[in-house]
Amino acid sequence: LLDISKIKSELGTPEWRNGDSVAYMRMVMENYRAYSRQKQIELRFIPAETVIMMDFVPEYFCKITRNLLSNAFKYTPKGGSILVTMKQKEERLMLCVTDSGMGISKEDIPNIFNPFYQGVNSKEGLSTGIGLPLVRQIVESMGGDINVESMPGKGTTFTVSLPLKHGSTAWKAWTTE
Repeated sequence: LLDISKIKSELGTPEWRNGDSVAYMRMVMENYRAYSRQKQIELRFIPAETVIMMDFVPEYFCKITRNLLSNAFKYTPKGGSILVTMKQKEERLMLCVTDSGMGISKEDIPNIFNPFYQGVNSKEGLSTGIGLPLVRQIVESMGGDINVESMPGKGTTFTVSLPLKHGSTAWKAWTTE
């Protein structure tokens, strides 16, 4: 709740950086390798380019990914798969998280970004209804948007679109060190 409140009120000053978003995503994805083996879910990261330079807030980028992956793992059964892709499309970064999980009903899709909403497929006690609203707030605060496509019984794809440049400021460089 504090994260949503902080983003909405813009109390915190985001620490914008410029760097390779593919390298950053590789680091984030490494944190999920052991978990995916433990859950027996195939996790793949396939960037279309080896380097995509962009302005981003590392903390926000991590929270977006962590929340989307958390949902994907929560609703994907043992033996399933999660695919994360990244590509540059014109002046935007396109980040997709696709799972082979239970999917989201058509009735639930319009509400999943509302705080505290838990849909008909929500696993009892596993969701607070905060993650996706937080992701949307973060994405919008970075000048982007998020969309979802889902088919019950087949899986879900979340697509995050973010601008590669944020204003005309030369942001401090992000490095892996």
